[in-house]
Amino acid sequence: MSDDLPFRAVSRQLMAAASSGDVDKIGAVFAADGTVWHNITGKTCSASEAGAMFSAMAAHIKNLDYEDIRFTPLENGFVQQHRLVGDVGAGRLNADACIVCEVRDGMICRIEEYIDSRALSDAGLVLTPAA
Repeated sequence: MSDDLPFRAVSRQLMAAASSGDVDKIGAVFAADGTVWHNITGKTCSASEAGAMFSAMAAHIKNLDYEDIRFTPLENGFVQQHRLVGDVGAGRLNADACIVCEVRDGMICRIEEYIDSRALSDAGLVLTPAA
């Protein structure tokens, strides 16, 4: 479906930015009023807070990558399921996740992220609520 190409581009840009941990690249995919909600914390944070979280995540998880990406376009965004993988200390992160993204004018205005908290815990990682 060629109509989903803009959303696929936003998805690829988000995954590349998150993997790099580059706050500016992460900020570039979000609308100014963008937000991210996390199932683990039950909290919503701003795009800038999410950028800081992605940056910290990339600093703690070496070789951070997204595998087994499954993409479903929606009228106003997309759903993406994937496996978040990387090296953590002496172990390996292997966490299933799903993001529901609302896109407006080519920018992400909301992400609802669902991630396997057990996999994070097993890797020694903790996602904390934004201050």
